[in-house]
Amino acid sequence: MDDNITFKTIKGLSFGILSTEDIKKISVLEITNIEILDSLGHAAAGGLYDLRLGPNDRDEICQTCGLGDMYCAGHSGHLSLPVKVYNPFFFQYLYQLLRGTCFSCHRLMAPPVALHLTLLQLQALDYGLVSTVHELQEIASEELSSSSAEAHVIISKLGKKFKEAVDEAKFKNQQPVKSVVECRREIIKSFIKTYMMGAKGKCNHCHVPKKKIVKYNMRLVYRDSAKPVTIESTSGVMAAEPVLPNEIVNKELMPEEARKELLLLWENDYVFLSHFFKTLGQKHSEGSCPIDMFFMDTILVPPSRFRRLNVMKGKKYADQQTLTFNEVLKDCILMRLVMKKIVNMELNASEEERVSKCQGKTLNEKYSYAYQQLQRHVTEIFDSDVNKDKNKTSKGIKQILEKKEGLFRMNMMGKRVNYAARSVISPDPYIMVDEIGIPLVFAKKLTFPEPVTYQNVENLRRAVMNGPNIHPGASVIEMEDGTKRRLPPDMPERRQALANMLLTPQNSTVKKIGGVKIVHRHIKNGDYVLLNRQPTLHRPSMMAHKARILPGEKTLRLHYSNCKSYNADFDGDEMNCHLPQSYLGQAECFGLAGVNHQYLVPKDGTPLGGLIQDHIIAGVLLTKRGRFFPKDQYHQLIFSAMAFFRKRIKLLPPAILKPQRLWSGKQVVSTIIINLIPKGKIPPTVEGKTKVSQKNWKTKPSQEWSAGGAITGESMSESEVIIRHGELLCGVIDKAQVGPTPYSLIHMCFELYGGEVSNTILTALARLFTHYLQYYSGFSLGIEDIYVNAKANKKRRHILRTAKKKGLIATAKAIDVDNPEDPDPEELLTKYKDVHCCRDDFGLKMLDMEMKNVTGTLNNEINEVCIPKGLRKKFPYNNLQLMVESGAKGSTVNAMQISCLLGQIELEGRRMPLMLNGSTLPSFRSYDTSPQAGGFVGGRFLTGINPQEYFFHCMAGREGLIDTAVKTSRSGYLQRCLIKHLEGITVQYDHTVRDSDGTVIQFLYGEDGMDPLKMQLLKKNRLHLLGMNYKAAMSEKHVQILKQMVDVDLNKEKKKD
Repeated sequence: MDDNITFKTIKGLSFGILSTEDIKKISVLEITNIEILDSLGHAAAGGLYDLRLGPNDRDEICQTCGLGDMYCAGHSGHLSLPVKVYNPFFFQYLYQLLRGTCFSCHRLMAPPVALHLTLLQLQALDYGLVSTVHELQEIASEELSSSSAEAHVIISKLGKKFKEAVDEAKFKNQQPVKSVVECRREIIKSFIKTYMMGAKGKCNHCHVPKKKIVKYNMRLVYRDSAKPVTIESTSGVMAAEPVLPNEIVNKELMPEEARKELLLLWENDYVFLSHFFKTLGQKHSEGSCPIDMFFMDTILVPPSRFRRLNVMKGKKYADQQTLTFNEVLKDCILMRLVMKKIVNMELNASEEERVSKCQGKTLNEKYSYAYQQLQRHVTEIFDSDVNKDKNKTSKGIKQILEKKEGLFRMNMMGKRVNYAARSVISPDPYIMVDEIGIPLVFAKKLTFPEPVTYQNVENLRRAVMNGPNIHPGASVIEMEDGTKRRLPPDMPERRQALANMLLTPQNSTVKKIGGVKIVHRHIKNGDYVLLNRQPTLHRPSMMAHKARILPGEKTLRLHYSNCKSYNADFDGDEMNCHLPQSYLGQAECFGLAGVNHQYLVPKDGTPLGGLIQDHIIAGVLLTKRGRFFPKDQYHQLIFSAMAFFRKRIKLLPPAILKPQRLWSGKQVVSTIIINLIPKGKIPPTVEGKTKVSQKNWKTKPSQEWSAGGAITGESMSESEVIIRHGELLCGVIDKAQVGPTPYSLIHMCFELYGGEVSNTILTALARLFTHYLQYYSGFSLGIEDIYVNAKANKKRRHILRTAKKKGLIATAKAIDVDNPEDPDPEELLTKYKDVHCCRDDFGLKMLDMEMKNVTGTLNNEINEVCIPKGLRKKFPYNNLQLMVESGAKGSTVNAMQISCLLGQIELEGRRMPLMLNGSTLPSFRSYDTSPQAGGFVGGRFLTGINPQEYFFHCMAGREGLIDTAVKTSRSGYLQRCLIKHLEGITVQYDHTVRDSDGTVIQFLYGEDGMDPLKMQLLKKNRLHLLGMNYKAAMSEKHVQILKQMVDVDLNKEKKKD
């Protein structure tokens, strides 16, 4: 290595303002020609699309670097302005600075103590000393409260305190954190508000009255006296008018005058200003002054590739940003002509005509108008909203970047991407759980770039020959040099020729250097795609599925098991599908984002995947006692569940041999579990409860036992699930075992064998239950399932008749009426009115509480009479009860509202509010004491409810809808705030949890370093499940590794000791 080579290391990066010299160094061309394109549509030399700025078309060559459109990065140009103009981005700060400046002594008008205090606070923040900032403020406040305190004494104390704090912190490497940045912002905001914008009276240094400066769009006006000045006329032109001596007039502060004033201010207060405006304290190029950032005399013109020509009907047009630059160039030319005219320089005829067309009677008016137009168009380049011209459609740099339509959010952070599809989702119980059905129309559009190798060349040749319209085909071939050739759909000979050349190098250079062709083939079965449903509320809302191409379909086909993860249903929901464009992306989908790895929710480790609705019902009907199948049906059920299984299936011996060989439904499930457990692994042992309780199975009294005594608890009942080594011995399969339930059969398989095995079992059970329900059982809900027998109906009516009397007694007790069992009507009415009219609603709350106790009792009595004893059909033959008890769909409340009554309707936790006349609805008397008047609905959906009850029911329904809508927006915004604040917190390699600036949040994640997804069986009350399956969980490989790491003999000796 050559020792003379100089190496440089980048130590830092900062943002700054380009000076005039910097812009001219960057620029390759000064724009001088207002003609953008010539008559032939070519870029005009010296114009805004000059080829020195970069090529405008793929066939053009850059005249600066000699590269084509694909490789030329573009080159900047510049516009030289005839006069300085205000920088639109810093105009507000310039205005605030001039408002706080004395134009006599050229210093900031703030008191010396305030200036020194603010300077020390800002310097303290450079060391990250937020506490010192508050201490300095306290010292200044205490001293200023004393009338005898002098300025130099206060400044001395502040300096002493600052020096002590800095001496302690100067050896610490402080990084700017949010608290420091926020504190700095508050100090600057307070100083501007108090001593710049709020400065009044006279200067604290020279005691000369301050000049009042007013901002008008991009112009500054201040009050002056006794000179002919330019003021604004009614036509909007700054015209020169004579003024009387000592007359106060408004004068415009031009950029040159403002710059002179700031130069004098910089000489006096440069230390304070360099800390107050950090940009002023940065290093600047030679020959420039820091305060030049507030003004502009040269504008950088971006390369042509960022201002592309628009083509319409064969004609080329400049884009809006280029037209704004052209307006600035025209203003510059006009202003230079007016300036020449002012100094009596000769102009040609065309120049004279251009000056004469300029608005204004005198040359001063023309100059003023030309300057205003120049400032206006320069401002439009950076911020088009400042001028507020509704007819203007141009976008400034600010508008190009900001908001949702800006470059960052629309492109860099945007959701609109290629290689994506979106369609309505439909259910498909026959595909695998980790698969997604892709319509053929999508499969022909989504392509994957596959490099050509000797191993896959035959497959890719077939794809190329099929072309873009036949699946599996291809749409594009990418050559070794990056150029792409689209495959013609109607030229098979051309496709055949390209297919034969897949392994042939493009040219001799490529043969030496290397490189292969890439075929953009159609998506095929087995490719991983990312599936997403919005809103994306948690990690499993975006998972990777294996593609399964489905000809003839138009919708995405999703398995029922994934509905909970996506919070999806099939009433019109749409989902997004993304195809990763590299093998690395495919590998990440397989190993990280796949459905097999997302079975548990990251929140608390509870399961997400599971069967629902019809599958749950079929599971109960298939596995309940007394369900047997002959050999042909047993084989058919197993085949329907395991058609994808390509190995020899192990069958179980029949449960009954005589008089006919029969297999139970439990054996069908056992066969599936045993066969799908990986070879060499012991099938699982599971014990648990079912969703269906024991009392539901008991339809008649137990028989007396002749020996051994009666069975206690749930032994031998169908409400207790026992699986021994994969064989279902007792209990039914319902939501508790195959639904998204913790410690279910599927959850145990996931913990013991992994997600692939558990999802394969879910797939097989879904197919089995679907087939069984279709061909063997069927399921429907009829009127008999909700009908109550005559005896229960009679009791129900009797209970409802007692409601009015109970309501009267409860009202009398609540409002403290004498003899509540038989109250006096007049006294009751009077006290009820007093409670209603009282400002304090304590009495009404007590009344609501008493009435709720009464209605709750009535509700419980009716429900006990009607469900389940009063139903005409009993469980398990009652299909509504089967749905509710097994967890397939619905709740007990739904069943009660159908067959019993709706009960008490509440609004915001209270009974129905009273109107001014004391009634809840015009249908009821004033101060009616019956529960029905307070919102108690004794009707049911079976026999219907009356209009008053329907109105109360609608009131509660509307409240629920409003709550849902309001909570959705609030919770969404709250979640976004939490995510944005916590997204920088990560677990580091030293196991600490740290913020983005390295601050330690936790020394161990969760204070114990445990991952919720991997500790479900390590809980104290669940360890026995792991103990029962220790052989299935144990890996011989891991045991051998532990034996090599641990001295077994030494452990035995220590154990003896």
